[in-house]
Amino acid sequence: MIQLFRQNTLGQIIVILLAAIALWSQAFIQPVEVETSTRFAPLYEPIYMLLKQLPRLASGIALIIVLIEGAWLNYLLASRKIVNANSLLPTLVYVLLMSCDPNAQTITPQLIINIAIIAGCSQLYSDGSSHITFEKIFNAAFCIGFATLCYLPAIGYIVPFLLIFIVYKLYKWRDITVAFFGLIAPYIVYFLYSYLNNRLQYNLILMRHDIVDLKVTIDSMNIYKTIGETMLLLTMLGSLLQQLTKINDNVVHRRINVWVTTLTIVGAGMMAFYGTMFPCDMQNMSIPAAFLLSSFLLYQRKRRWINETLFWIMIASVGIIYIMR
Repeated sequence: MIQLFRQNTLGQIIVILLAAIALWSQAFIQPVEVETSTRFAPLYEPIYMLLKQLPRLASGIALIIVLIEGAWLNYLLASRKIVNANSLLPTLVYVLLMSCDPNAQTITPQLIINIAIIAGCSQLYSDGSSHITFEKIFNAAFCIGFATLCYLPAIGYIVPFLLIFIVYKLYKWRDITVAFFGLIAPYIVYFLYSYLNNRLQYNLILMRHDIVDLKVTIDSMNIYKTIGETMLLLTMLGSLLQQLTKINDNVVHRRINVWVTTLTIVGAGMMAFYGTMFPCDMQNMSIPAAFLLSSFLLYQRKRRWINETLFWIMIASVGIIYIMR
């Protein structure tokens, strides 16, 4: 199967579509309720109100968005030459992790903010230079600010964004200023709207409450889900260690792109402090996992059976999470 994801584009597309159909068909037979937001999410709430009475439509839209996000992320990774240009494995991994929880096969806050995070990464990727323009810094910061308005726990992505400043060696005050204004730009518009509707103070109170209200929980009730996620996370850990040990072997711009993608795992980890730490939300981990797992599985090894075994371990893990829910 791994060999298929190295060269046969049509075969890869068929496998991805079959996986999506297998995982999402139940959502159309037994509609899933649109996920409510337990945190401050002013831009997500109108979407929820619009689709909460149309669960099948919500699932259909969600599936289309998942496929588009996976393909978009795959294109970015391939165009920056940090995964095999002929492989759609990142798309498959993304679709599997976004779909493995049947209760999340609908519109969710994470589905929406992933659009902003992928867009932010696209601005931070290097096209061959070790420098980044003010425009791209502003755009990336704007994407993070927009994501937090969709779902406030996305504020955790500010941490990897600041770490990328170190990767690019952005130490000048102008870089920090541009990033700051990019981050607050969506809030300026939103606060103005709230002020005109006499809700500014109320929204500020909600924001302050949700930012400091860390609620870390561990769910040990579903042993099968715990086993499935543990297998996935261990495979991700192996890939992460491989990336860290080999990252200095890359040219500068490719090294930057690897860091930009890998550091999204820090944002995902920060978001876990606002929900269930373990088992974690696999949708939350889908962006870094799509890169880490696909690069790990596509790595050229002398013993090809290792890659094949790891691939089927990933499939089995997703199956355990999906079936034993």
